[in-house]
Amino acid sequence: MKKALLILLSFIALGANAQEDEQVVIVRQSDYKKPRKAPKPDRNVENYNAFKFDPFRMAIGEINFSWEHRFHEKATFEIELGPTVSNLGRNRFYTQPGDGMGTYRRNSSMGVLASAAVRFYPLEDYFAMNKLYVSPRFKYRRYNEIITAENLSLNDTRGYSDELIFSFNVGYQAWLSDNFAFDYYVGAGIGSYFGKTYNVNSMYDGNTDTWIYSWQPVTNRYARFVGVIGMKVTIGN
Repeated sequence: MKKALLILLSFIALGANAQEDEQVVIVRQSDYKKPRKAPKPDRNVENYNAFKFDPFRMAIGEINFSWEHRFHEKATFEIELGPTVSNLGRNRFYTQPGDGMGTYRRNSSMGVLASAAVRFYPLEDYFAMNKLYVSPRFKYRRYNEIITAENLSLNDTRGYSDELIFSFNVGYQAWLSDNFAFDYYVGAGIGSYFGKTYNVNSMYDGNTDTWIYSWQPVTNRYARFVGVIGMKVTIGN
């Protein structure tokens, strides 16, 4: 009996020690939540005029300035005007280079560009000049070149390329502030081209044993598909 009691007391003592060593850990979830940043308000400016410059058009010889004016809640018109510089980006006159004798050279010359377009801004709850727009555009562009004869008794002459283009553009005007925006656009259309330039023509005169030189005109007329892309830096008020 004493032995059974002793064994029972030993088990009770071991259980008490086990309870003292047991640790209870309670993990409490924090109620703290990181505050969300308030979304920036969607800008919807009410400007009536915007003045623009398209730096990327310089890659094809255009110094392109434009003015956009809002005349309706959903519509504006835009006018472009500026000089052109020929022989940048490609050979616009479709002529062969010199005959290898160094008889003449072609120099870039200033021309002109002008265009007119109407823009429609279809998105609801936005004034004209904001966000998505579609725009039919007519454009006239002239590139000029001056052709100089070297070591020949010929006066300088002038070549030109006249271009009339109709395109349908789609764009997006994003205002970063009430007065500053970027205007991105792409489009496609048809262009009609007429170009005139000159080559040196040489003819041997057996009577005088001399070569006679003259300007020989070369003309080109054609139509082709036109792609349009650009980005205008915009100041509005």
